[in-house]
Amino acid sequence: MRFAPFLVGLLGAPGLAVSAQSLIKDFQTTPGTNPGSTPSHFVALGPVAVFVASDALNGTELWRTDGTLAGTTLLKDLRPGVAGSDPAQLVRVGGEILFVCDDGNVGRELWKTDGTAAGTVLVRDLRPGADSSLPDELTAIGAALWFRADDGSAGVELWRSDGTALGTVLVKDLSPGASSGNPGAFAALGGDVFFAATDALNGTELWKSDGTAAGTGLVRDIQPGGLSSTPANLVPLGGAVLFRAAGNAANFELWRSDGTAAGTTLVREIHPSGSANPLHLALLGAQVLFAATDGVTGTELWRSDGTAAGTQPVLDIHAGGASSSPASFTLAGGRLFFTATTAAAGRELWVTDGTAAGTGLVLDIYAGTSSANPTGLVDVAGTLHFVATTAAQGQEPWRSDGTAAGTWLLKDVRPGLLASGATALAAFGTSLLFGANDGVVGAEPWISDGTSNGTLLLKEIHLAYTNGAPRFFTSAAGTTMFAATTGTLGEELWKSDGTSAGTVLVRDIRAGAGSFPSGLVERNGELLFAANNGGQGEELWRSDGTGAGTTLVLDILPGINGSQPRGLTASGGRVFFSAIDGGGREPWVSDGTAAGTTRLGDLRAGSAGSNPEAFTPVGSWIYFTADDGVSGRELWRTDGTAAGTGRVHDIHPNAGSAQPAGLTALGGLVYFAATTPTEGTELWRSDGTAAGTVLVKDLRAGPLGSMPRALAQLNGTLLFVADDGASGAELWRSDGTAAGTVLLKDLVPGPIGAQVAQILVAAGTAFLRCSDGNHGSELWKSDGTAAGTVLVLDLNPGGASALVEEPLVQAGSSARVVFAATDGVAGVEPWISDGTAAGTFRLADLNPGPAHSNPSAFALGGNHVFFQANDGFVGAELWAVSLQTLGVTLVRPFGNGCPGANGVPRIAADGPPAIGNPAFAITLDRARAATPTALFLDVAASNLPAGGGCTIYALPLVTLGLATTPAGAARLPVPVPNDPALRGTRLFWQWIVVDPAGAYLGVACTSDALETLVGY
Repeated sequence: MRFAPFLVGLLGAPGLAVSAQSLIKDFQTTPGTNPGSTPSHFVALGPVAVFVASDALNGTELWRTDGTLAGTTLLKDLRPGVAGSDPAQLVRVGGEILFVCDDGNVGRELWKTDGTAAGTVLVRDLRPGADSSLPDELTAIGAALWFRADDGSAGVELWRSDGTALGTVLVKDLSPGASSGNPGAFAALGGDVFFAATDALNGTELWKSDGTAAGTGLVRDIQPGGLSSTPANLVPLGGAVLFRAAGNAANFELWRSDGTAAGTTLVREIHPSGSANPLHLALLGAQVLFAATDGVTGTELWRSDGTAAGTQPVLDIHAGGASSSPASFTLAGGRLFFTATTAAAGRELWVTDGTAAGTGLVLDIYAGTSSANPTGLVDVAGTLHFVATTAAQGQEPWRSDGTAAGTWLLKDVRPGLLASGATALAAFGTSLLFGANDGVVGAEPWISDGTSNGTLLLKEIHLAYTNGAPRFFTSAAGTTMFAATTGTLGEELWKSDGTSAGTVLVRDIRAGAGSFPSGLVERNGELLFAANNGGQGEELWRSDGTGAGTTLVLDILPGINGSQPRGLTASGGRVFFSAIDGGGREPWVSDGTAAGTTRLGDLRAGSAGSNPEAFTPVGSWIYFTADDGVSGRELWRTDGTAAGTGRVHDIHPNAGSAQPAGLTALGGLVYFAATTPTEGTELWRSDGTAAGTVLVKDLRAGPLGSMPRALAQLNGTLLFVADDGASGAELWRSDGTAAGTVLLKDLVPGPIGAQVAQILVAAGTAFLRCSDGNHGSELWKSDGTAAGTVLVLDLNPGGASALVEEPLVQAGSSARVVFAATDGVAGVEPWISDGTAAGTFRLADLNPGPAHSNPSAFALGGNHVFFQANDGFVGAELWAVSLQTLGVTLVRPFGNGCPGANGVPRIAADGPPAIGNPAFAITLDRARAATPTALFLDVAASNLPAGGGCTIYALPLVTLGLATTPAGAARLPVPVPNDPALRGTRLFWQWIVVDPAGAYLGVACTSDALETLVGY
């Protein structure tokens, strides 16, 4: 306890001002080109319309509008973060809209909305877990939705839904077993639904269903013997459906069916010697209009009343053997509009009443032989709206009442020759909704009352940001270095001390174009990374944090492509990585010098390369995976020499690949998932020998395997996620033995399993991103026991997810994590947690209200947590919060020592420097036995060369003397008083050891350095 007073006296409280999180630097200060929100899928629902749009903060999500700027808002962020849930296939069924999306938890499944956030919910997870059932062909028929989906066992089969979980059912497995019926082209007739589907006996044929399994069956095998008639374009007409089908080989003709085999017949063989190929069937009164060819006139306009005699050509629009190819039939105001092509007018807008006399060109919009190419035809209160192209205005929205005089440009949204690209036209009461790009704000939603003045931009959803996108934060050389982008420099190497003034460019490695630094890793106090200077391609670089000290290590592969270093991993004063030197990609090692940068072996001769991955330090070895071209991808290890680099064991014998994954060090062993033909993917461990590389336990008997993942070491025990086939994917633990490998906790009882996305161990506590079936993705913690595995806090109450896919990151050396989450009120913002409900709180609402700042790339750098976030004004830029503000402890070794008789001494901390911790101590090992030492202590880091390659990192502001033990160790107790004023105290420590064999002038050697921060 005798050293406690010096902490209070030396440090008191000066310099400990605590600053809140703040924007450190806006790298990109000029507005960028706005891509727009690209709105689509407008569907009217009473007083509002629902649609899909994308912005920089939420990704592609559901929006709603009442036709006003203020009333155009994000409906619900179903997948918090920039990934977006990507809603599609919006279909109105009664008072709801059903659609398909992926919330990041249950896969791509069926959802519904009533136009409110609370009423936007998952209908049913048809394929439980993260896999997708991929609902498709969504069709509203009466009060139900008919569709096809894959539940993971029956294949893609016939489903129907009334919008409730219980009412969403598999109607019938049309093609029993795992094969798929692939139903589609649904159409209603009376109380039945007709559709096309496939089974093994009949091919793709016509089916019908009354909504029950017993009432679902094949109508007729039109083309017998397993061949397919492939019915399509089903349209009800009277007491039958008309459709396109191939009754003879691949010759498609017009057919009808009353739902019986006998009543399913060819209407007329329009093309006696070939395929009439009827297309685009559309109902007009008591007849169906369509496009077909009789082999003489080309593809032209036909009509049918369902009889052979009543199936006749309407008009040979493009006279002779050429085709007018009628398409896009749309009923508006009692008239059937369509598009067709002639030699004189090109492709233009036409109208018909089903007779030759009543069929004519509405207007040659793009005068002459050029084509207006009308698209997106839609009826709005009896008037046709569409998109057409002219020479003067480009592609813009138009309207028509079916006459030349009543057909005009609605508005030149993007004045001049450039097109606005109007799209996704939809009726909203008496108004038109559509997406268009005016050339200023990008593709955004517009609304029109049918007049030019009344055609207006509804809202600029996707604001124009330019992003500095800082990332790869790494502590080295006494600062935090990272990559960031500016408009003039491109992406280059920067550094920051957590202040705006201290955030500066390290070096413009590639002038004007950006060097794209990546793989940043600290090695003995300096930074190693990959960068491209433009002349030598992407190669290995080093930096001491200064421009002059930022240099190329070695041009491994001369030329403009470079060696492309990947997977940089530091261990024992060296960096291991993969690179290409003219052959294939192989393992390399570097000590930061050209001479010390060498290839560890040509494991697979030739251009293919062994492609080493997942470098993982375990003791003095580096384990990795590689494919030597003979044994497949297996487990390898290296001691940093070519002679000491070799395959550990051929786990999947011969050329098969074990695909080791999730390599994790524990107790001198490496644990990982690996695949064999008999066990599938299971948990393995290795001591680096073939005999010592063994299966830990076959959790799921048979070739499917338990698929272990998210491996993490907690207090000497391995935690991981696996699926034993009975409990689903759940949390397991292992002591390395079969008997000691057990289910930790079944969070979701039954075969569905929990969804544990990450396990992060921080100061003896495991934090998890997990969904247990009752809550969305939330923060959990575990102490390695079932009772101690609990939900920390339901941040976003109910089934909604709080946590996004951004990884959890430890804050300092404490049992605290920072992460991105939403509570359902504010958007996705930065949060922190100590594993308790009371200690879990939002750091700040950087983009106030329900909008998101989408914090990402969290990383500990020096005494700050750095991240990028978007406050809604400057784009994704650099933010930081000091560890003093967070009140966390930090213990961070840095720099490199210089050797003595026993090698390089090592400094460490015993326990956390927490307020009120009487057992905190600074330790030393690997030093000369029974010799004097001095522990240097300072309040600032230094970097002073001291001769012999030694560096002083802590000037002796305070010197504490001690002798080492016979084992060459020392321990200096530094009890931390229970004084809140010490919060945020930052200290730097280094041992100096008397040693005649020392590199420092032959009288001493030094340890590496240690940074500590006092917290709670």
